[in-house]
Amino acid sequence: MCGKLFGLFGGDGMSKDYEDVDSFRVAGEHYCVADEMIEAGIKNGRNEYHSCASSNALSVYQNDTADGESHYTGYCYSCSQAFSKEAFHRSSHAAEFGIEGGVVTEKKTFTKLPKREKITKEEMREVLSYGYEGKGERNLKDEYNKFFGHITKLNKEGKPVVRFYPETKDGVLMGYKSRTFLGKKFGYENKGQTGINNDLSGQVKFKDMHFRDIVICPGEEDKIAFFQIFSEHQKKRFKGKDEEYAPMPVVSPTTGEGSAVKQLRAQYDFINRAERIFIGMDADEKGREAAEAISEVFPKDKVYIIHWSYKDPNNSIYNKEGKDYAAQTIRDFYNAKPLDSSGFVGSGELDELIEAELMVEKIPLPAFMSELQDMMAGGIPLGYILNICGETGGGKTSFVNEMLYEWVFNSPHKMGVVSLELTSAQYGIAILSRHIGKKLNLFHTGKEAVEYIRQPEIIKKRNELWRTEDGEDRWTLLDEREGSLAAVQKQCELLYRKYGCKLLVLDPLQDILDGSTNEEQSLFMKWEKQMVKLGVTIININHTRKGSGQGSNGELRDLKEDDIHGSSAIAKSGGANIFLMRDKYGETDIEKNTTYIKAGKIRWTGKSGWAGKWYYDLDSHTIHDFKTYFAENPDKLPAGFDTEKTPFDKSDEKKGGFGKKQDKKNTQPIPDIMDGIL
Repeated sequence: MCGKLFGLFGGDGMSKDYEDVDSFRVAGEHYCVADEMIEAGIKNGRNEYHSCASSNALSVYQNDTADGESHYTGYCYSCSQAFSKEAFHRSSHAAEFGIEGGVVTEKKTFTKLPKREKITKEEMREVLSYGYEGKGERNLKDEYNKFFGHITKLNKEGKPVVRFYPETKDGVLMGYKSRTFLGKKFGYENKGQTGINNDLSGQVKFKDMHFRDIVICPGEEDKIAFFQIFSEHQKKRFKGKDEEYAPMPVVSPTTGEGSAVKQLRAQYDFINRAERIFIGMDADEKGREAAEAISEVFPKDKVYIIHWSYKDPNNSIYNKEGKDYAAQTIRDFYNAKPLDSSGFVGSGELDELIEAELMVEKIPLPAFMSELQDMMAGGIPLGYILNICGETGGGKTSFVNEMLYEWVFNSPHKMGVVSLELTSAQYGIAILSRHIGKKLNLFHTGKEAVEYIRQPEIIKKRNELWRTEDGEDRWTLLDEREGSLAAVQKQCELLYRKYGCKLLVLDPLQDILDGSTNEEQSLFMKWEKQMVKLGVTIININHTRKGSGQGSNGELRDLKEDDIHGSSAIAKSGGANIFLMRDKYGETDIEKNTTYIKAGKIRWTGKSGWAGKWYYDLDSHTIHDFKTYFAENPDKLPAGFDTEKTPFDKSDEKKGGFGKKQDKKNTQPIPDIMDGIL
């Protein structure tokens, strides 16, 4: 499958010239249309096409846009020339592909070519046969091309037409990404596996080094350009001295600035070895956006931003003016500024910040929590702490698991879970049980359970739960947890910085804080507030203090902030505090299986108070909004049951669904049935 974002390169070798386009090769061995373009006066970008007599080297690509439209492009492997939509649609091949008047009028059905495998020995020999001689293309020297393994393909006239960049994974060569110079087309002659799952370009050269500084450039040509400029600068600096020095690591994403942050997250451990991380993206709007996103991945005190005077390093030595601005590029590097942490924002900047904040998608709640979601004005925003608190045995786990299940598929922000009560395997079993609708722990033997989940239809369900359509992890679980608060903080920061999780669930918070002093707990909550300033939302699952939820006679009590177990800083730090209360000792099943929801505060809406009732239906193991369920199923209500009455009504005649005052002092607790299939 090809990538769907600008800058991603699929295994089929197609260049991504349009944003949000799914492209794949649909035909090969067609005659080249370069001569037709010359005759019609059509250019290849800013350049003239040159003649090609190939009768079978043209490949055709179908490009499907997000709005459902399709168009075709071409690439000739003989002359290394690309044919854009405008060019191909005017060629003599147009009719064959259902194109009339430059528009696809009859969409043909083609089969996508399978994803490329790791580069073969034959493909490797072919690329290596072109050699490292680059003829000074883009003013890059052969010694630096050779250092990084960049290979240049020359045409019959000895002119560079294609550059090949090696791509590795864990230091092993996986393939070569290609750049066709005319028209600046990427990917047409790719070999093997290329793309976002590989290492950064150039990373393999420094993988075993200890280094203080590292520079991240926009692309492969900029990477080699800055490495060349800095190396030449060092040679002049140490001229006449018999000294050797290790080169400073310079790397670049292989997938373009738009998706660079994903690849850099994946290589977090390698980059974060440096004491200083220099980010030097293109000096344009997309580059600035990429630099901002990348800067959030790494610790703020390590990050330095380079502002290139001439847009990018390669442009400083290869430009229309024919000037050499290498010295200025060195100055740009040494003038790099630490990531601004002053905290000052001018009022004139607020408009843009406000609009950006309002456009951030909220985190939705499950359907049965609709009343609470309405109080939250559509869901949970990024940048808040949400405390969920319920008495032990009150069914809290079931509700939390339903929220997690909702967020796995529907949260616009990736979720990271810090589970203190379950191992990763146990957590996986719980959420998989929810997904397939069958509790796996009810199998009598492990063999039976494994045979069941190995069925083809269950394997399909497992794949749905673990990975997105693009093959990425849907969510991340923190399993190995050290005891210290500092260690947990560090691991949570990795969930955000390395794995891209902007929604963190700590379940339960009290297990993390166990044995800590009030002062240590306050410092931990201060750290949480620092995390939310980065645009992270933290969900704390909280226990109550002993005896908070039930009175001495078994009567249900109304929970409040003081009932959260631990330091008062927990409740104070919450952007929202949500309390769950269930009358486990109720006289009827309806009373026992109804949970009352109260919002102590919801800071972003200013609302508080009762936020609905949730009903657990034992027969279907499903949680519902209480009002909706019994409005649709009135026959399931016992005669005389008043759905408006609650255990919290002060008058005796209103306590309980039947209006009776209940003496629960000697009532024995029933087994907790709220966990359902989980």
